[in-house]
Amino acid sequence: MVRPFRLIARLAVVLVSLIAPVLGQEEPEALPWHYSYQEALAEAKGSGKPILLCFRCAP
Repeated sequence: MVRPFRLIARLAVVLVSLIAPVLGQEEPEALPWHYSYQEALAEAKGSGKPILLCFRCAP
């Protein structure tokens, strides 16, 4: 049988390990979205980052 103190200590460790990551999260910054391919290409070349193109049929 587990002693009551050890049971409470184990539950506290589990609770803290579940809550701690949520408390440490910050709101992610919004990503700038370009609707002009030329603007996106110029920024990608300047920053050295790739471009993600999204093709869709819905307006």
